[in-house]
Amino acid sequence: MVLETSSMSEKNKSIKQLVLGMAAYTSASIMGPLIIFGGFGYFLDKLLGKYPLWTLVFLAAAFVLTNILLFRKIKKLSAIMEKYGEEMKKKKEQEEKEKEK
Repeated sequence: MVLETSSMSEKNKSIKQLVLGMAAYTSASIMGPLIIFGGFGYFLDKLLGKYPLWTLVFLAAAFVLTNILLFRKIKKLSAIMEKYGEEMKKKKEQEEKEKEK
Protein backbone atom coordinates (compact mmCIF):
# COMPACT_ATOMS: atom_id res chain seq x y z
CA MET A 1 0.00 0.00 0.00
CA VAL A 2 2.81 2.44 0.78
CA LEU A 3 4.30 1.85 -2.66
CA GLU A 4 0.94 2.56 -4.31
CA THR A 5 0.61 5.81 -2.37
CA SER A 6 4.07 6.99 -3.37
CA SER A 7 3.35 5.91 -6.95
CA MET A 8 0.15 7.94 -6.95
CA SER A 9 1.90 10.96 -5.47
CA GLU A 10 4.57 10.65 -8.18
CA LYS A 11 1.81 10.52 -10.82
CA ASN A 12 0.18 13.60 -9.26
CA LYS A 13 3.54 15.38 -9.31
CA SER A 14 4.12 14.45 -12.93
CA ILE A 15 0.65 15.71 -13.89
CA LYS A 16 1.23 18.90 -11.91
CA GLN A 17 4.60 19.37 -13.62
CA LEU A 18 2.96 18.74 -16.99
CA VAL A 19 0.30 21.37 -16.31
CA LEU A 20 2.82 23.92 -15.04
CA GLY A 21 5.10 23.23 -17.98
CA MET A 22 2.21 23.67 -20.39
CA ALA A 23 1.24 26.97 -18.76
CA ALA A 24 4.82 28.24 -18.98
CA TYR A 25 5.15 27.08 -22.60
CA THR A 26 1.84 28.72 -23.53
CA SER A 27 2.83 32.01 -21.94
CA ALA A 28 6.21 31.98 -23.66
CA SER A 29 4.66 30.96 -26.98
CA ILE A 30 2.31 33.92 -26.88
CA MET A 31 4.47 36.62 -25.32
CA GLY A 32 7.78 35.73 -26.98
CA PRO A 33 6.74 36.19 -30.61
CA LEU A 34 4.59 39.22 -29.75
CA ILE A 35 7.43 41.01 -28.02
CA ILE A 36 10.13 40.03 -30.51
CA PHE A 37 8.14 40.49 -33.71
CA GLY A 38 6.22 43.51 -32.41
CA GLY A 39 9.44 45.13 -31.25
CA PHE A 40 11.14 44.46 -34.57
CA GLY A 41 8.15 45.89 -36.47
CA TYR A 42 8.11 48.97 -34.24
CA PHE A 43 11.85 49.44 -34.80
CA LEU A 44 11.38 49.20 -38.59
CA ASP A 45 8.49 51.69 -38.44
CA LYS A 46 10.63 54.17 -36.53
CA LEU A 47 13.54 53.62 -38.89
CA LEU A 48 11.50 53.86 -42.10
CA GLY A 49 8.82 56.28 -40.88
CA LYS A 50 5.94 53.99 -41.93
CA TYR A 51 4.17 53.72 -38.56
CA PRO A 52 2.14 51.38 -38.00
CA LEU A 53 2.64 49.35 -41.19
CA TRP A 54 5.52 47.08 -40.13
CA THR A 55 4.30 46.77 -36.56
CA LEU A 56 1.00 45.37 -37.83
CA VAL A 57 2.72 43.10 -40.38
CA PHE A 58 5.04 41.61 -37.78
CA LEU A 59 2.25 41.31 -35.19
CA ALA A 60 0.26 39.32 -37.76
CA ALA A 61 3.32 37.11 -38.32
CA ALA A 62 3.62 36.67 -34.53
CA PHE A 63 -0.03 35.62 -34.39
CA VAL A 64 0.55 32.95 -37.06
CA LEU A 65 3.72 31.70 -35.35
CA THR A 66 1.99 31.58 -31.97
CA ASN A 67 -0.83 29.46 -33.37
CA ILE A 68 1.60 27.07 -35.03
CA LEU A 69 3.57 26.64 -31.79
CA LEU A 70 0.45 26.10 -29.70
CA PHE A 71 -1.15 23.61 -32.11
CA ARG A 72 2.07 21.56 -32.15
CA LYS A 73 2.19 21.53 -28.37
CA ILE A 74 -1.49 20.60 -28.09
CA LYS A 75 -0.92 17.69 -30.45
CA LYS A 76 1.96 16.41 -28.27
CA LEU A 77 -0.03 16.97 -25.08
CA SER A 78 -3.01 15.07 -26.51
CA ALA A 79 -0.77 12.08 -27.23
CA ILE A 80 0.64 12.19 -23.69
CA MET A 81 -2.81 12.43 -22.12
CA GLU A 82 -4.13 9.60 -24.30
CA LYS A 83 -1.23 7.38 -23.23
CA TYR A 84 -1.83 8.31 -19.57
CA GLY A 85 -5.53 7.49 -19.94
CA GLU A 86 -4.71 4.08 -21.41
CA GLU A 87 -2.28 3.36 -18.56
CA MET A 88 -4.90 4.32 -15.98
CA LYS A 89 -7.51 2.14 -17.71
CA LYS A 90 -5.14 -0.87 -17.70
CA LYS A 91 -4.27 -0.26 -14.06
CA LYS A 92 -7.94 -0.11 -13.11
CA GLU A 93 -8.66 -3.33 -14.99
CA GLN A 94 -5.77 -5.06 -13.20
CA GLU A 95 -7.05 -3.86 -9.82
CA GLU A 96 -10.54 -5.17 -10.63
CA LYS A 97 -9.09 -8.57 -11.61
CA GLU A 98 -7.14 -8.72 -8.37
CA LYS A 99 -10.26 -7.92 -6.33
CA GLU A 100 -12.17 -10.71 -8.07
CA LYS A 101 -9.54 -13.24 -6.97
